Amino acid sequence: MSPPSTMLSDYVEVDGEEVPNQPSVELAKEPELSENGVDQEQITCATYCYHTYSDIKQRFASARSQLPLISARLKEKTEYLESTRDFMNDDAHIKAKKQLHDLTTAVDKKNNLIHGLRILLRTFDATDVEQILINHEAELKKLEVDQAAAKAGLAALPKKAAEIRDSRAKVKMEVDELEAQERAWRKELQQCGAEEKALQVWEKVHSLCLCGLSKMKEKDLQVILLNLDAALHEQGGNSHDNNAGVRFL
Repeated sequence: MSPPSTMLSDYVEVDGEEVPNQPSVELAKEPELSENGVDQEQITCATYCYHTYSDIKQRFASARSQLPLISARLKEKTEYLESTRDFMNDDAHIKAKKQLHDLTTAVDKKNNLIHGLRILLRTFDATDVEQILINHEAELKKLEVDQAAAKAGLAALPKKAAEIRDSRAKVKMEVDELEAQERAWRKELQQCGAEEKALQVWEKVHSLCLCGLSKMKEKDLQVILLNLDAALHEQGGNSHDNNAGVRFL
């Protein structure tokens, strides 16, 4: 009895019929090469990524110029809200009443002092006393002006407080918007820093593509791509194309 043959048969049975045994082997598709023998897809990929990041300098400059302007406006609006905080409660009214009370007390004391000096001047003919009286009368006039202003301010306080409350509501909305813009510009500035590093890597890859990337050793290409991925993901990563480097593999 002869052993079973280990040779491949020239025919195989398919649906009850013997057909020639010709196993089909699909050959790998040759990459489309440019004139200098470089994989065209790799060149296209590098060129696309280069143009993706090529506006980084303009974006960087825009972020650097806009962020200080937004921050300055935000500081101004925040200081206004802080300076008018007392109008949101009774503190402003209490302070105004106290100011008027203090001025009224000062006016009363000054009047009493002037009254005493006049009596003294009638009793004694003293030039020094007369000059002192003149000085105090001048101070009294100033105090009375301040007192009148304080009375007017206290009377107008309810209307002023209502206007400030309305103004604060509008400014608060502006502050919220400015804070959002500031966060966005800070994020953009951070993103630009990461993408600027990514662009530097892409420029190297692009240059290598044109010089013959298809002839590079795989481990050398891996090093480039690892550097690229690190640059893309640093400081929050890249928002444009996180898988761009993988397409080189």
